[in-house]
Formats: sequence, structure tokens, C-alpha cells
Amino acid sequence: MKGLPRAVAATCLAALLGASAVAVTAAVPARVTAAPLPASRLEFGLSNADVNWMTSSGVPWKYRFTYLAGGVNTQNNWLTWQDPAKPAGQFALDYMTSSSTAPASYVPVFTWYQLLQSTPSTGSSELDRDYSNLNNATTMSSYYASFKVLMQKAAQYGGQVVVHVEPDFWGYMEQKAAESSATTVSAMVKSSGFAEAASFPDNVAGFASELKYLRDAYAPNALLAMHASMWSSSIDVAGSTDPNLNPSAEADKTAAFLNSAGAGSWDAVFNDVDDHNAAWWELASCGTPPCVNQWFTHWWDPTNVKFPNFARYLTWVGELHARTLKPQVVWQVPMGNQYFLTMNNTCGHYQDNVAPYFIAHAGDLFNAGLVAVIFGPGNSCQTSNDDARQDGITNNGGVATTDVLGGCSACNTHQSAWADDDGGYLRIFVGNYYAGLAACSQVNVTPSPAPPQQPGPQVMLSAVATGCTGPLFEFWVRTPAGAWSLAQGYSSQPTYAWNTAGKVAGTYRFSVWARDGSSPGVGGTPPNTYDAFSAFDYSLTSSSCSGMSASTVPATSAAIGTQVTVTGSASGCPNARYAFYLLPPGGTWSLVQPYSANPAFTWNTAGKAAGSYRFSVWARDAASGASYDAFSAFQYSLTVAACTGMSVNVSPASSAARGATVTITGGASGCPNPQYELWYLPPGGTWALARGYAGGTFLWSTGGSPAGSYRFSVWARDTSSAGANGTPPYTYDAFSAFQYTLT
Repeated sequence: MKGLPRAVAATCLAALLGASAVAVTAAVPARVTAAPLPASRLEFGLSNADVNWMTSSGVPWKYRFTYLAGGVNTQNNWLTWQDPAKPAGQFALDYMTSSSTAPASYVPVFTWYQLLQSTPSTGSSELDRDYSNLNNATTMSSYYASFKVLMQKAAQYGGQVVVHVEPDFWGYMEQKAAESSATTVSAMVKSSGFAEAASFPDNVAGFASELKYLRDAYAPNALLAMHASMWSSSIDVAGSTDPNLNPSAEADKTAAFLNSAGAGSWDAVFNDVDDHNAAWWELASCGTPPCVNQWFTHWWDPTNVKFPNFARYLTWVGELHARTLKPQVVWQVPMGNQYFLTMNNTCGHYQDNVAPYFIAHAGDLFNAGLVAVIFGPGNSCQTSNDDARQDGITNNGGVATTDVLGGCSACNTHQSAWADDDGGYLRIFVGNYYAGLAACSQVNVTPSPAPPQQPGPQVMLSAVATGCTGPLFEFWVRTPAGAWSLAQGYSSQPTYAWNTAGKVAGTYRFSVWARDGSSPGVGGTPPNTYDAFSAFDYSLTSSSCSGMSASTVPATSAAIGTQVTVTGSASGCPNARYAFYLLPPGGTWSLVQPYSANPAFTWNTAGKAAGSYRFSVWARDAASGASYDAFSAFQYSLTVAACTGMSVNVSPASSAARGATVTITGGASGCPNPQYELWYLPPGGTWALARGYAGGTFLWSTGGSPAGSYRFSVWARDTSSAGANGTPPYTYDAFSAFQYTLT
């Protein structure tokens, strides 16, 4: 679309089905039928001035197109575009020749866009200007003469060439006809004074017949194409958000008008979806972006849920194909994408989703009657397949660009290695199409449940790839600490079950890669390659422990040597972890049991000093990154447990013959860890220490001991006790004394 009107009057139009083409009686020479457009599969082409870019791209493009524009009676018309020393119109011949001279092998396409820019071109709208020129005899005589030269150059070339006649014009004339046929719209044909137009009536059908006559007479190798505009019925199918719009009905109106103009005797019907990238319309077509409204948008929904969308377009073009019975070509398709970082929505790098969708759904387009997609920038600042901006390789500093209206949340994350303003998207993905490599063009991932979540549940990541028939998927994850790891290698399994139990809270990042089974990968470094990927964050949050209590058994205090159990109890967190700290009397804090799921700590008090100890029991959730969420601190006393009673057992009892071994066993009570000391008084002697504090059993070997009466005293003292009686170092808590006779 060139200067396409976007606010046309919404009038109620009746269908023009059944309108008949005008029968033209003129001496038309027998035509040598040119080869039809290739129609065995969907083909691709693009706007191109430098054929070297196409031949070096590695893509077997089918079509190469350029405009022939500027008006037929203006100073800089297309007949002057070559070296003045060369014949008029040599530009077109050179373009055709260079399109098919090895290594080039492309069908040249000329978009003949002359009427609007010819003079005098009077009127307040493009429709009025086209119509005024169409009805100016002098202008139209020059017009037919100029078209005749093009046909003569096409004949000189001799190969297949396509002339795409006057985009927009046919749509304007349909609106001018106001539900009637092309015969009701006046035009200077026989009245133009151009000799070879004398046999054709002065209306749009006669205009079409005259162009066909010149083609048949001079360039039977050329194919002629009319143009169907998606707005020509006064309802803009391309932009309407109305869910009740019937695209087939609108296509029927347009097909009826084209048929009434003689489309049946032409060779193809071109159409266009937009002449600018969607993001350009959104961000640069008005003074204060976003430049959109609720009734109209240039973004098409690739999920085909909201309107406008691609399914609606395919319905429209499929109906157009069915009604005209002509191969369809979608022309001047915007070249933006949402794949490469270079698409940062600045001049030359505007985003769009039409090209990626068309490439990824080539089969759907072909089934709708389309035989070719021809890309073109349409206007200044639009995304181009080459380095039109001359800014080299650009990746926007590694920063992705969000376009909310375009459904892109920092989605264009791929690094480009090409200076092309589209990042190399067309050369890569059209190349993959022709190579039979159905590279995945996009991958979307849905996590369930959606973030954020607390650790514990299983999260299912489900991936869907588009543009490829046999996608493989690979899942990568980065922890909050920053370490990437492969979670699940390439397989046909589009899902990955992520077990979050025991995971620390924080932001995890996933990167899900997709690659068709036939594709070596578009990005990455072998063996880690991908066609497309989707990266997103997933947050795990923790429920911090909100409360903490601790209990001890025995409670509050215990005698030294007693085993003490300290138990923590946290509240408000599903996966509590506990750590135990201890501060002894006059000492420093120490960690006595690190964080674990065990809420209890067993304290062995044997050998500990008496006094007041301080405990601090910390709690935090397993997912918490805090030192602690809650704690409970308390004092605990260890006391001395003095022995309160003492008994002795002697074997043999009371007396024994000299030489026997006598076993003396002490039994203290009231103390957890008694030790025993033995004193004895021999006959006629003095008290002596037989053995210092130790275990409770003494063995007395009586050999060599004189007969007589001995006195023994067994002392007991708890290990924690300094002794309740006696004089240091000879102290005791309790004792038992007895007589023993050796005979």
C-alpha cells in the first residue's frame, strides 16, 4: 500500500457477485501464452536494487521486484532512470537482464505505479487524483505510450517477467464504482487519442483491456497482475477489530469488481497486508505514541484469537482466489521480526510479526491460493533485508525490546551476526524453508502453576514451537546464585517437571530451546544450538517463620551430668529448619548444632561447669535466605549434684584368711556421676590412702598384710562436686566406714 487511506467511510455495500466482465471487440493479435507463475509450492521474493545481495545471501529466491514510478509525463519519469546515453527505458531492460544473469536466477517483477504521480493529479485525496488523471486524455495518452515502451523492453528481454499494475488504484476505483462494475467508472481510453486504444471503451474495463492489448501485442512473455486491496470494499479487513466482520463477503465484493474489470484475462492478483511495520505505525506515525485506537490496529494476532489476525487474512485471500480463479501473490510484506535484538523499534529496525508468521505457515498460505510472498520495505525507515541504515551489526547492547501491543515482552532475545537491518532473519528462515529445514521460528512456554510460588509443589513447563514440524526441546535453568545447568536435554518431550521441594527462595531463570529435528540450529555454538528460545524468570518465595518457642527436658535446670533435650517449635513456615547456639558461663557463643530439619538438640552435660548457660534456638524456612526468621533464647542452669548417701558391699564379708582377695564395692546415692576414694587403717597403724577418686570397685590383695582388725573408709563425691566435707584436697560428699578382720 502506498499512502493507504486508513479512515474510509463505512458504507453498507451489497455484494457484486455475478457482475460480468465487459466484452471488448478489438483486433487483438493472437497471444503466445507466457508461462504461468510457478505454483508447485509457495515461493519467496523481495524488493531489491543490488542483485549481489540476493546472489550472495545463499537463498534461492524466486522473485525480484522494483517500482517503476514517478509518473508518465514528469521530468524524472522511469524512462529517464538510465544513463542518458542509453535508450529510454533501458533501466527496465537492465533490471530484467540482471535478474536472470548467472548466478542470479530470479523472475523480475515491476510494480507499475504511475497514475497517481503523473500530472496534473488534481484532487484532495488519492482517489480523486487517480480518477482525475484517468480522465485526462493527454495524461492517459502518455500513460499508454509509456506502458507500450515497457512492453517492448519486456519483449526484448524475452524471459518471464511480471508487471504488477497500479496498487491502490483498483481499490479506489472499486470505491468510486459504489457497488457497481468497472464499466460504470469513466476513463480516457479510446478518447485519449492514443492510436492503439481506439477500440476500447472509456471506462476502467476498457483501461484494463488496453493494457492487456499492449501486453499481447508486444510482450507475450509478460504476465499482468491486478491488485486487490484489503480496504477496497470500504471495510478494512486488515485492521478491523470487529469480531463480526465477514472477510469472505468483503473478498466477494473486491473479486466481483476485479472480474468486471477483466481480471479473468489477466494472469494474477496481487494483494498487500501493510506498507509499514506494525511497530512503526504504533510508535512513529503520530506525534504522541502509541498511535492506535480500539477500532483499528496494524498488529495481527498470531494466535488467531483476537482481531485482526492471520486466519481472517487467509479466509479473505482464499475467497479472493476462489472468485477470481487467479494465483494470488502477497506483495510488499513488511520485513520486521521479533526475533533478533537488532529489532529495537528505531528507524530501520521496527518490529512486525507478519514475515515470521508467513514463513512459518507457508503451507497455510499456499492452500489459500497464494503462490508467492514478496517482501518489501514500502517506505522510509521500514525494516529492510539488507543494511539500508548502514549501521552494521546491531544487537542493541544486548537489551531486548518490549512491544506490549505486539505481544512481545522482551521477546527479541537472539544475537545477530548479520549487518542486515532485520538481523538476517529473512536470509536465515527463508533459506531454511528452501533447504527443507523447517527451523522453529518461535517457542512459547507456559509454567503451571504460574509464579510466584513457595517451594514444594511441582512446576510443569510446557513448550510449544511454531514454524517447524518436528520440534525438539531443551530446558536450562539458572539458580538465584547465577549458575546455569541443563535441566533436560533435547528430546521430543515438550514438558519439563521442575521439583521445587527444598529449593531456596529467589528468582530462577529458565531458557527453553527449540530446534527442529532436521535443523542444525540457527543460534548458539555446536553442540549447544537452537532455532529459537524463550527465556523467563520464575520466583520462589518463602513463608518466613513468624514465631519460635523452645522447651527443655528437664525444665529450667539440671544437675551436671544429666542429659538435657532442647526442642524448638517454629510457626508460620512449612519447612522449618533449626540451629542451636550455646553461651557457657564466662564464655563465648558457639554453634552446637547447625541448621537441619531436626528440631531437637541433645546436650551432654557431663564434665560441664556448674552455672547459668544461655541457649538461642534459631528457625528459618528451608527456602529462606535469611540468617534466621525467628529465634527463642533462654537461660538454663547446671547445678552440682552432691552424693547424699553411701553404702559399701564387701566380699568375702567381715573377715578373710590372709592371702585372699577382698572386693570392696561402693554405692553412692543422690549423685549422677559418683567417684570413690578408699582409705584404710591397719592394725596398730595410721590412716593411709589406698586409692584416689575413681571407679566404685576396689580389689584388696591381702597377701603380705598382717593378721588383725582393719578399718576402711570409702568416700564418695560426684564428679561435679568439690566435696561437701573434709579439707581440700581431701574432700567428700558422703562416706561409709567398716571393720574387716584378716585371720
